[in-house]
Amino acid sequence: MKTSAEQSFTRDRSHAALSGKGWTALLLGCLLGLGLVNRSAAQSTGTLPEVTVTGKSLTVDARVMKVFTRSFKGAESARWYMTENKRYLVKHIMNDMRHNTLFGRRGAFIYDIGYGVEKDLPEAVRSQVKRDFQDYAVTTAINVRQGGRNIWKINVEDANHIVVLHEQDGVITEQERIDKASPESLSAFRVREQSIQTLLSDLK
Repeated sequence: MKTSAEQSFTRDRSHAALSGKGWTALLLGCLLGLGLVNRSAAQSTGTLPEVTVTGKSLTVDARVMKVFTRSFKGAESARWYMTENKRYLVKHIMNDMRHNTLFGRRGAFIYDIGYGVEKDLPEAVRSQVKRDFQDYAVTTAINVRQGGRNIWKINVEDANHIVVLHEQDGVITEQERIDKASPESLSAFRVREQSIQTLLSDLK
């Protein structure tokens, strides 16, 4: 029969073991929760899901590399990623514009998004925007190419509004007007502005 000291020691050991298991379960739960939150956030903002496997650890298919170097001669600072659906995303600089370019597994061009400013607009487009929106400043110029289509998404701003313009084949249309005095509208616009899916939706 165990003494009272032995019984107390046994209870302490059991309690410690249960506490250890509890902390382990709690830690795993937190990690799982964080993973789900991160995945949900990526889906809600429309960002492209990526697995960051860059540099020497990522071997880019020779066919993909050939298409990229032929299509983007002079590209700088190229960083390669493999997306969840096994496509190649390359982030690079071309003519002072940041680009996100997506290729299929065998080198098929899927899309290119170039992020620029007023000076990056084609001369004819820039002149038309400056003429039609004389009191506005061009703050963003994004070029989207996919499926043979080529558009510009242009933001112009004054003290009170942000106006989103859409240019294709020489035709400029006003897509959206955001009131800067409304924090909710401005916040929702900033989220949409960062969404790749939103940019590509204009090409469908």
